[in-house]
Amino acid sequence: MKKNILIWLVIGLAIIVGVYSLLTASKYHALTSKIEGLQQSQLAGIDERAASIKYRFSTLINDSKITDKEIINVAFLIEEFRNLTKPYGSLTPLDEDEGAIVAMQTVYGKAWKVINIKPSDITVNDVKKIENAIDQFRNDVKALGH
Repeated sequence: MKKNILIWLVIGLAIIVGVYSLLTASKYHALTSKIEGLQQSQLAGIDERAASIKYRFSTLINDSKITDKEIINVAFLIEEFRNLTKPYGSLTPLDEDEGAIVAMQTVYGKAWKVINIKPSDITVNDVKKIENAIDQFRNDVKALGH
């Protein structure tokens, strides 16, 4: 009789552990899919802001020169792009693909090297380089989203 009780107890514990594992796995998958949706939303927002910054840079160099008044706008745009890339560099995917972290840090590093310019020394050519860096940044962000 004690053997039967022990067998039933072991079977009951196995069933409880199995059900608990199933519930935990389903909660994990629900959480990771929600996180993936949030990441896609954040990446889309980053892309939209980068497009806006690029447009505003392009309006500054329409006349192929940067005036003293425009330097202030350039400084604000550079700072805005820096602020955009800083949180992006720390954006961490909470999934099993740890290679994405390295890829995001690479994207951030490339953009940071180009925008690390003193606004008072900026030229039209520098603005064009920044615009190209923004395009590259946007393309890399889109690639990470897929």
